Amino acid sequence: MAPHPRIRHLFLDWDGTLTTQDTLSLVASIGYAHHHHHHHHLHQLQQQQQQHEQQQTTAPGSSATPSTEADTTPPLPPWTHFSDAYMHDYAQHARTREKEEQGGQSSTTPLTPPIRKTPLSRRLGFLNGLRPVERRSVERVERAGVFRGVTGAEVWRAAGQMVGSGEVRLRAGCEGVVALGMGTRTAAGGVGVGVGSAGAGATTRRGRGRGGAQMDISIVSVNWSAEFIRACLAGATGKALQGGEQERFQQHQHQHQHQQSHPLAIYANDISDLWSATGSPTGQLNRYFGGPDGGIWTGEDKARIVRQILKDDECAPKSGMIATPACEKGSGGEERGYVVYVGDSITDLECLVECADVGICVRDERMGSTQRGLARALEEVGVRVDWIGEWTDNDGGGGDGGGEVGSESDSQSKGDTNRTGSRKTVWWARDFREILDSPLMRGYRNEEQVI
Repeated sequence: MAPHPRIRHLFLDWDGTLTTQDTLSLVASIGYAHHHHHHHHLHQLQQQQQQHEQQQTTAPGSSATPSTEADTTPPLPPWTHFSDAYMHDYAQHARTREKEEQGGQSSTTPLTPPIRKTPLSRRLGFLNGLRPVERRSVERVERAGVFRGVTGAEVWRAAGQMVGSGEVRLRAGCEGVVALGMGTRTAAGGVGVGVGSAGAGATTRRGRGRGGAQMDISIVSVNWSAEFIRACLAGATGKALQGGEQERFQQHQHQHQHQQSHPLAIYANDISDLWSATGSPTGQLNRYFGGPDGGIWTGEDKARIVRQILKDDECAPKSGMIATPACEKGSGGEERGYVVYVGDSITDLECLVECADVGICVRDERMGSTQRGLARALEEVGVRVDWIGEWTDNDGGGGDGGGEVGSESDSQSKGDTNRTGSRKTVWWARDFREILDSPLMRGYRNEEQVI
């Protein structure tokens, strides 16, 4: 008899979690490279035409040749134009929120106030209030046409080059975790890395440990290209890349059109119509939830997706809360495993604290700015953070239901109550090797996996 699933569902963030750094600017660089190549190609055609015309004017009986259409596409502004505009809007949002909380009195240091205990709902309210900021940022990029004309082949080619050059690095041990969600061998002998991109009916696939235990694995990200994530994973693991570039593109296009069930689900934004004959005609990003505001842009959006997946998995607890008590009996008497979420930034706060039985934050030896931001937020709301290597079954899932995290009653004590199943503990790990080696992953680490 196969063992019950110790982990029911493993959710993974992408930027800064599976990777060692944010990759959004790298995704944008694909659009810039496309435009540079396009303008360079047109410039070459115009030079060739001018040379041809000069030769024709000196030749007897020559006739005029059709002129090459001039390129009227305005040049793209530098990427700093978009990043600076975003930071300006973010700072304005922070000032406005703080002014509201202080009854109309603004602060001179809105972005770095002293750490103070804050109810989780207030912290999440600030983060979820960033939706207009994120929307304006996306629409600036769309209006400029950064991704207009970009093709799926360009995304795959660029991702492969970035992985090869080290611009994109997967965190240590990532391959072992990803392998748990990749159970299908391709005809070429590699392991297929599938993606159900936003709006495309993403599906999950269960990983199986050496003891037969299973879990579902999904990537949930606010990144702008699920296709880029898919291509990076394929390149970094060295699998699904055999058989030649053209074959890979054709195989993917076939799978994309028929929406087959894929080994690893990726819930993220994506560039619309990447696989059309001429690339994305508009360069717009899709909207997972529909409507102009429907992108995956905030931590609230990520939590909404996690909740929906758990609901679809019939994994939501009877209380209406999202995190399920550890190994709670299902309606059919079967035992449920833990819901685990791994992230690195404040965009992951809601998923780590409210959606997961076991929340794990990735921390480098010297924490980066996003990691420090999450650490600060966890401290503000009164969440204890312990090393994943110290995790035991007594620490796993479920909450005591005793008030909101970060409330005054909740922050009275940070002692033993955080080590007896309370949801007021989040765990930290340097990389996925530590997660795989932890007691939490007992039964999943396969000796044959390259970790």
